Amino acid sequence: MRSPNRKASNGLFLMSRYVDQDTLYYTGIRVDGYAVIKKKYKGAYYTMATKQIFAGTYSTAANTSMLPHQKWIGLRTHIVTGK
Repeated sequence: MRSPNRKASNGLFLMSRYVDQDTLYYTGIRVDGYAVIKKKYKGAYYTMATKQIFAGTYSTAANTSMLPHQKWIGLRTHIVTGK
């Protein structure tokens, strides 16, 4: 389905270490088939890691989601505090 709001960065995300709307971490699976780890610090986003986990080529016109349909997808976040 076409949508003016559809972007490759849409997807399923878990928020972690939420301090406020400008300081947080999140991990997720995007509709373009990539897993991502990002942080937002003082309102600016920083990509910490990305990896393609679902094959295919994303397109807003044809392949609007590389995520599997009618299948369970596991997603978890493991947080370790550095010393």
